[in-house]
Amino acid sequence: MIAFGANTAWSFLIDKVKIKDKDTILINGASGSPGSAAIQIAKKQKAFVTAVCSKENFKFVKSLGADEVIFYKESDFTKLDQKYNFIMDVMGNLNFSQVKNSLSENGKLILVSADLPQMIYCFYNNLINKKKIIVGVAVENKGKL
Repeated sequence: MIAFGANTAWSFLIDKVKIKDKDTILINGASGSPGSAAIQIAKKQKAFVTAVCSKENFKFVKSLGADEVIFYKESDFTKLDQKYNFIMDVMGNLNFSQVKNSLSENGKLILVSADLPQMIYCFYNNLINKKKIIVGVAVENKGKL
């Protein structure tokens, strides 16, 4: 489980989108294996991290380095006036139309578990929009782990 989460987070945040200093990222599903690894990787790259999780996992995600925490049962981040360079959906319950207004001008939605219709939409969206959708398979690599 730890290797899966770490490889997944690394593959998307480092290999695919190259998160860096001063980037802002919201991680939906921040207390699970890929989400908790994503918090740590993003903080190592000096990004500002907003974690979305349950109230019960507040201390855990803060201990991993999350700068802000949103409780999904109490607040809908898409209704807040905040823009992110990246929104990473680990839970698989977000889509582009829901989050596009929460992305910065050239922001990217990272779908960790995308189905075929989402992958097809991703291809179409990325041809016509500045705001991109990132999908794909996380490449497992012992060296990176």
